[in-house]
Amino acid sequence: PPAATLSSTTQRSKKNKKKKKKSEGAKDRAKKGKQAVYVNETEGDIDKTLAEINAQYPDLKLQRDLSSGDPSIVNGSPIATSRQKVAQLLSIATGNLDRELEMRRMFGSRVIKENTPGGRNRTQHGASRHHQQPNPHLHHSLRKTFLATPQENWPPFRTGGISMEYIETVDGEMWFTFTHSRAYQEVQLQFLNLLETHSPEHIAGLLRMYPYHVDTALQLSEILKHSGEIAQASELVERALYSFERRFHSMFNMTLGTCRLSFDRGENRPFFLALFRHIQYLTRKGCWRTALEVNKLLFSLNPRSDPLGALLMIDFIAIKSKEFEWFFSLYVQLEQDYHLDRLPNFAYSMALAQFINEGDNVEHSQSSKLLQNAISVFPFVLPGLYEKAAITDSRVTDNEYFQHQSLWTTGSSSENSIKLLCDLYVERCHAIWKEPEVLSWLRSAASIVVSNPSCLEKGRETRKPMYTEGLPHEMYRHIFISDFSNVRVPATILADSQSAHDPLPPPIDADDASTVDASTQANATNSIDALTNFLQALLPWVNSNPAGGSGDPDTAGEDQ
Repeated sequence: PPAATLSSTTQRSKKNKKKKKKSEGAKDRAKKGKQAVYVNETEGDIDKTLAEINAQYPDLKLQRDLSSGDPSIVNGSPIATSRQKVAQLLSIATGNLDRELEMRRMFGSRVIKENTPGGRNRTQHGASRHHQQPNPHLHHSLRKTFLATPQENWPPFRTGGISMEYIETVDGEMWFTFTHSRAYQEVQLQFLNLLETHSPEHIAGLLRMYPYHVDTALQLSEILKHSGEIAQASELVERALYSFERRFHSMFNMTLGTCRLSFDRGENRPFFLALFRHIQYLTRKGCWRTALEVNKLLFSLNPRSDPLGALLMIDFIAIKSKEFEWFFSLYVQLEQDYHLDRLPNFAYSMALAQFINEGDNVEHSQSSKLLQNAISVFPFVLPGLYEKAAITDSRVTDNEYFQHQSLWTTGSSSENSIKLLCDLYVERCHAIWKEPEVLSWLRSAASIVVSNPSCLEKGRETRKPMYTEGLPHEMYRHIFISDFSNVRVPATILADSQSAHDPLPPPIDADDASTVDASTQANATNSIDALTNFLQALLPWVNSNPAGGSGDPDTAGEDQ
């Protein structure tokens, strides 16, 4: 109705509602402003970095996409269009790296505060005997980074020890490497010697001396994880990431999707491993969106070789975070170059993502075709999903096509390799296939495939040329560090290395800069007694004699 016909009462009511909406809008803007503080503080730094890179490397032509806040490579770059698109897909929105914000959205601020390492739970139940008590006087010196949130019990951070160097830019990819100082190499030798003692107390003692030594933090994290102290284990992984991120080169902008690290260099490998384990802990907490961003970072560091098999889990995390369109785009861009048709996780997850994305009241014809193809080419997934869902179907269990007798005598069997990848997918993803509507769809597609022998035979022929020489070493490494008890790497592969701190390392390069020289080795060896005395004073229950040294006494308590 026209305004002239409104009664004075209606006008007052409308006016009051308008004021109320304005007030609520102001509150919403204030709330959003608080949430965006961390991101906004970094935007100037990112833009400044982009400007510096463009000035030094004009051919790269980087800019920020103002609509999304993500950096991107613009047209006119010599980089191929496909590389531009991949870089955009792997670019990171820093606001999505805040796991605490994601958890607050899910559970509320009060619950999160009570369950953080420095919260009420930590006070009530006590800290781990390997862990330092919170010290409110230390926290003020530590600033938050994209990958880690410093806790109250963390010691002051001092620079030194690890640094990052720029190497070169090739085809739009900027290559960097971490480097170790001489003093840090001595601490690294102490760490390696202490590993031989198999003593958690020795590892804990070394971390007290050098609280930001990344390998020690990651090793103690694994010890705590296997002891059931998950919160403390996760925190130590974040501390390792914090140590790395504080040493980033000014040109190393992880949001771009174009910064690279070589996995062949020993100094770089702990960063890859820390990111992988961070993803594991994020998924434990249900922080799927944050985990996806970290997974993108892990893959972008070395997409050519994908040394920790980021592609073997990125599909699952993308589905859990409901980033379906992004997942479809990733598949289109990587399908040919990365032979995604050989990965059972992509075959099944593409079908599932399409099914979910189609929504209700749809025939699901496209997703069903994708699923039928996945079942025919990678049949070993189906009985695994049925077993996890407690489904019995004799048409599957009694069909030799869906069975596999292990022939692990060498690492070269094609069927063995495919079965291993199928088992990995089942262990990681079976939960998302248990929804009633998903199970019904799965059984329907399976019935069609089982009743069509020609479809089964076509699938067998499709997978016959796959992995005839076994899986790539990177996939075995991924399986090894994924910690699924029912999915095991063949013993012939594990003979190379089962070390938790450097699992299945690549062949050693004679020119590897991470090799510690003889003088450094001698300095570390000569300080065995000093470290032993320190450990026995700090940890009275320690009786064995660790092989290691104390490093530079002037830098005890900091990472050198």
